[in-house]
Amino acid sequence: MPLWISALGIGFVGCGEEPIRILEARAIYTMELGTEPAEAVAIQAGRILAVGSKAEVAAIVGSRSHVIETEFADKILLPGFIDPHLQPTLAATILPMEIVSAMEWITPRGRTQAVRGRDAFHARLRELDRARSDPDEWLTVWGYHAPHHGTLTKRDLDGISTRRPIMIWQRSVGSRKNKPRFPHHRHSAF
Repeated sequence: MPLWISALGIGFVGCGEEPIRILEARAIYTMELGTEPAEAVAIQAGRILAVGSKAEVAAIVGSRSHVIETEFADKILLPGFIDPHLQPTLAATILPMEIVSAMEWITPRGRTQAVRGRDAFHARLRELDRARSDPDEWLTVWGYHAPHHGTLTKRDLDGISTRRPIMIWQRSVGSRKNKPRFPHHRHSAF
C-alpha cells in the first residue's frame, strides 16, 4: 500500500509547474513502524507526494509530467535528517539565544553571519548589548569558540556591560559569565 502524504494537506494541487521526480532505490526506509521498505518516492516542488512500490507510485503519478531518476537504484534511502547530532533539548536551549559563531547558521529567525576574530566577536557583543533597551535583560549568546574568537575573560564581558547580565555559552557547551548576576562565581577560565 503506498504512503499518501495528502492527509497532511500536501497533494498535487498547487505544486507548480515543476515536473514530478520519481526516485527509484534498492530500498527506501520511511522510518514508519510496521512498513516494508519502499522502492520509489514521488517528489514535486520539494514535497513528497507518494512512497511505495514502483508500480504503486507510477499509478499515483499517472500521466502527469514526471522524470524517473535511477541514480539511487542500488542505494538505500533514508529520510533527510536536518542535523542528526543536535539533540532537541540542546536546540531548544540554544536557538532562543543570540548566535555568534565562527560559522554561518540558518535558524528559524534567519541566517546568522559568521564572526571570526577576537575584535569582531567583541564588536558583535557590543552591538547586541546596544540593541537591548532594558539594561537588566540578559544577553545570552551561543557560539564562542576560542580557536576562532580568542580568549574571553570576565573582564572582557564586563567591558561590554557592567550592568547587563551576559552569559556566553561556548560552542562546546561550556559557559562564561560576567559580574552582574555572578559576582562570587569562580571559574577556572577567569
